[in-house]
Amino acid sequence: MRARGFTLLETMLAMVVGILVLTAALGVMAGVRSSESALVTRATQQRELADLRIAVSSALARLRPAPNNIVRQTIPNATDEELSAILDVPFPAAIDGLAHHFELSDDSGKPRLEVVVDRLPKATYGPDADEESINEETSQQSSVLTFGDLLGYRGAFELRASQERTAYELWWVPLPPAGLEESEQFDITTLPEPTRLCSHLAEIRWSAFIDSGKVSKIRAIEARQFPAYVELEVKTIDGLYASWMFELGWIPGVEFEALDETDESALGEGGGA
Repeated sequence: MRARGFTLLETMLAMVVGILVLTAALGVMAGVRSSESALVTRATQQRELADLRIAVSSALARLRPAPNNIVRQTIPNATDEELSAILDVPFPAAIDGLAHHFELSDDSGKPRLEVVVDRLPKATYGPDADEESINEETSQQSSVLTFGDLLGYRGAFELRASQERTAYELWWVPLPPAGLEESEQFDITTLPEPTRLCSHLAEIRWSAFIDSGKVSKIRAIEARQFPAYVELEVKTIDGLYASWMFELGWIPGVEFEALDETDESALGEGGGA
């Protein structure tokens, strides 16, 4: 008795059923992979937002405004009205020879916050290096000012486009001290490398709260010009949103001049919030 084989119709039906089953299985696997990738991306963005909040909070809690009354000393013949036009205006004109210690602006088309801090913001240097080791490595016995000689650290929170040009990134960019005399030099090679704090950003907005209300542009030299609070709003390309309000704290002082104990104690009397 001869064994009966499969007919062409049965073979075709089996192939169709097999293809359907395989397609369904591949679809399930692709869905699992996509979900896993989305979860990993979301977790990465949440971690970056948390690191960003810590870095900004650390910077704004340890600001270093110029010594009190330095504006009046720089412009000794100014009237009270002229001083008020500088000290009471959110975004006053720049003063020759006197650099701002806090500046929030969007002149470049992107929001930018430049500050002078008393201590480097956390997460802006590697885990194997701390502020003291950075200072020890960069200090040099020479007439040229180095990063290790600084008393205050100038830097900016800058928004940059990603390499793929699909999102924005927020960076902490160390800057050389401002207001150097022509005879003074700073070794820019001793500055730490810029640090990327957060990527995958779609939107970012800085706001400052002062007596006259909420502003998007502000300049300050002395502590009396500082806003009471700074708000940071960010949104990632995947829709994550965060809004933080930071209270400012400060210790008045200069950026790079060596001060004796008398000067330091005098400047410390005007300690900040």
